[in-house]
Amino acid sequence: ADADGVPDFCDVCPGFDDLVDTDGDSVPDGCDVCPGFDDLVDGDGDGVADSCDNCPAVFNPLQADTNSNGIGDVCEVGCLVVITGDVNVSTTLTSSDIIYMVNFVFKSGVDPLPCVASADVNCSGSVTSSDIIFMVVHVFKSGPSPCNVCTLVPGTWSCP
Repeated sequence: ADADGVPDFCDVCPGFDDLVDTDGDSVPDGCDVCPGFDDLVDGDGDGVADSCDNCPAVFNPLQADTNSNGIGDVCEVGCLVVITGDVNVSTTLTSSDIIYMVNFVFKSGVDPLPCVASADVNCSGSVTSSDIIFMVVHVFKSGPSPCNVCTLVPGTWSCP
């Protein structure tokens, strides 16, 4: 349908010419998320090419940049914890955050996002099974809300 000579069922970039790739990254210009750079190199595996990633060394698929300075929140000096306990940065506290914390605490899983401090929901200065229990009570029993880790324990965690 886009007259690039590539049949629609094989068209990589519908509506654009699949044969035009000025930066040589094998991604047609019409679908190139990062024109002029290699879209295929993604060192942190977050689905955003390193050359356009606001934090290329840390997994951050949402590319959150609260202060709009071009540096992803997960790479800011310190830690921009928006909601303590929201360790998967979904903006709500759910069982997914609890599972994330269990994997971090018991299975050496991926660090909580945007940083480890966001999982210290009881503001003890460290992330332990007590934080997981706190979250279970909060999420499933409408228990107390997590503390604000950056205001209550600023000497322990690096917060802006």
